[in-house]
Amino acid sequence: MRALALAATLLLAAPAFAQDEGAIPPEVLALFPQGTESCYAAHVDKGALKPGQTLTDFYLYRLFDPNPKTEDVAFSRDEAIAFDKRSGNGSWTAVMAKFTGQPLPYNQVVTCSVWDSIPGKVTCGVECDGGYFALVQKGDDAELTFPNDSVGLALNFQLWRAEL
Repeated sequence: MRALALAATLLLAAPAFAQDEGAIPPEVLALFPQGTESCYAAHVDKGALKPGQTLTDFYLYRLFDPNPKTEDVAFSRDEAIAFDKRSGNGSWTAVMAKFTGQPLPYNQVVTCSVWDSIPGKVTCGVECDGGYFALVQKGDDAELTFPNDSVGLALNFQLWRAEL
C-alpha cells in the first residue's frame, strides 16, 4: 500500500514538475526569444589571426525557414514559429563555423541553459561532452567564451554545395 500511495503522489505531482522543467530561463530568452529568428556573427580577418588560430567565421543563429533542397519538412515557417512559441523548446540554437584552409563550413545544434556553476552566463553545448561555451548578452550583442573546463565544441562537417 505504501508503494501505491507514493506512486499516486508522484503522478499527481508530475504536471507541476513538468511545467517547471520546460521553463526556459529569462537569460536564454533574452538572447533567443521563442518564435523569433536571431543571429550573432563574428568574423576574424586573415591578417588579424593569431598564430595557430584557424577560426575565421562563427555564427550562432535560430532560423525557421526549412531549405527544401536539403530538408523534407512537412510544416511551414509560420507553423514552425507557432510550435516554437508554445513548446518550451526555445533553448536550441545552431552554430556554423568556418576555418582557414577548409572550403566548407562546420555546424552543430546546441541547447542553451543557465548553470549555477557559471553565474551570470548562458551556457550552450552538446550532450555527452560534445563541449560547451558561455554567452553574456552585451546590449544587442553577445560575448562568447570557452570556460577553462570546456573541451571546446564538437562540430559536424557540413557538405554544402554552391547550388543549395
